[in-house]
Amino acid sequence: MLGSQQSDAIEQPKRVMLIIFGALIAGALFFAVLAVIHNISQGGPLVSTKFGLMAMIGAAFAVLVLGPSVVVPIFTRKACVKEIAEQNQGKLDQPDSAIKAMIGLQTSMIIGLALLEGATFLNLMGYLIDSSVWNLLIAIGLLVVMFLRIPLPGRVDDWVSDMLQDARLEKG
Repeated sequence: MLGSQQSDAIEQPKRVMLIIFGALIAGALFFAVLAVIHNISQGGPLVSTKFGLMAMIGAAFAVLVLGPSVVVPIFTRKACVKEIAEQNQGKLDQPDSAIKAMIGLQTSMIIGLALLEGATFLNLMGYLIDSSVWNLLIAIGLLVVMFLRIPLPGRVDDWVSDMLQDARLEKG
C-alpha cells in the first residue's frame, strides 16, 4: 500500500501515463478508421476473405510480437525494481521511490504497446493493400489487447506498490 506522500507524488505521472496510452491507441485506431474509409471510397470490396501473403506476414508478425510485448516489459520492471532497491536503501517509503517505479512502469508500458502498435500498423497496411479481412481482424484483435492494458489509476497504484514491495524483498 502506498503512503499518502507517495500517492500524491505519482498523481501527475499517472495522468501522463494515461495520455501516452491514449496517444498510442489513438494513432492505431485513427489509422484503422482511415483504412476502412479508404477501402470504401475506392469502390472495391470492403473486405476480401483471401488469406494472401500480406495476411500471412501480418499474422506471423502479430504472433511474434505478442510474447515480447509481455516479456520485455516484465524484464524492464525487474531492472527498475533492482535499481530502486540499490539506490533507495532504507528509503522505499519516500515519494522518490514511487516516482522511480512510475518511470519504470511508463517505460515498460510504452515498450509493450509499441510492439503491439507496430504489428497493428503492419496489419492495417496489409488491409489497405489486399483488403483482407484477416489483416483487419488481426489489427482489431491487437487493438483489443492494447485496450486491456489501460493504466487505470487504481491499477497503477497497485503496480507501483507491488514494485516497491519487490524492491523491499530484493533489498532483503
